[in-house]
Amino acid sequence: MNTATWVKIHGYISIFFLPLAIIYAVTGALIIVNQRGSLAKEKHEIFLSNPSLEDVQAQKLEISKFLQQHGENEVPAGEPRFFRGELSWGFPSSLNLSLIQSERPDRGILEIRRPDLLFSLVILHRARGGQLFDYFGFAFAISMILMYVSGIFIFWKIKAKRIVLSITFAVGTLVTVAVIYLSL
Repeated sequence: MNTATWVKIHGYISIFFLPLAIIYAVTGALIIVNQRGSLAKEKHEIFLSNPSLEDVQAQKLEISKFLQQHGENEVPAGEPRFFRGELSWGFPSSLNLSLIQSERPDRGILEIRRPDLLFSLVILHRARGGQLFDYFGFAFAISMILMYVSGIFIFWKIKAKRIVLSITFAVGTLVTVAVIYLSL
């Protein structure tokens, strides 16, 4: 491939993933300074017509009825699942809830969680949201490698820049190793 082709590949991939790169950069910086958004939580005791939390469909119906009675038009995404004594429904990056058994066998404790936008973006940044975003993030990671390789290739074609490029890479490698060593 010639340099013009590498420049085009580099440019188009960079522009395509720029919005995602900004999200990752901003949320990453906010995670470092311990700003993760907020998560509104509500707890309710609800009636369970079937005391077994393992009967996911019966509990889904009870939860849906409860939400509807309390004016909630939205239900969590996906299907509820039973795991480790708790029924969970939804993704951590959006409306989600959990149901655990109350002391009374015909009651359950329903916790409803509503993340704000920043909390949702941080969850997505940490690959704890939906799979679709995870796949997109993985494609972005692969594209970053391609962008670095194409950028190096573009620079390497300029003979006068090879020494500076090599020195910059060596210094960057040394600083990275030192920071990792001092951080562990």
